Amino acid sequence: MLAGLCAMQLGLAVAAESPALTDADRSAVKLGIRRDFLTAVSGACGRKFPEHASTYDSAVQAWRKTNEVRLKQADVLMVSRTSSDDARVMGPLLEEEKRTLQDWQTNKLGISQQKAPSMADCDKLYASLATLP
Repeated sequence: MLAGLCAMQLGLAVAAESPALTDADRSAVKLGIRRDFLTAVSGACGRKFPEHASTYDSAVQAWRKTNEVRLKQADVLMVSRTSSDDARVMGPLLEEEKRTLQDWQTNKLGISQQKAPSMADCDKLYASLATLP
């Protein structure tokens, strides 16, 4: 009887493991990372240039609205994927998306990451959201 219970418990533990992320899941998670980046930069730019804060916030809100369905999927994944195995999968996604955003910011928009952004940098970034890769 005890062996049967142990086997049942092991079977439940295996069944409870998170399935691998699909390409759609990976894409949604990366989009969620972008949202966090855009929100953080919007806040920083808005604090530095308060006269443009509403413009930056509006740009982020419009981007969020355009991507609303996939962002909801990202939220569900981030809340439901909390195991250490999930963290090992999410970590590389975070690094990959970080590199993509840095490349876009530096090479496509010409905004240096070596100094604080100017108002022109912030304006350019938020005017260019449609060009995100």
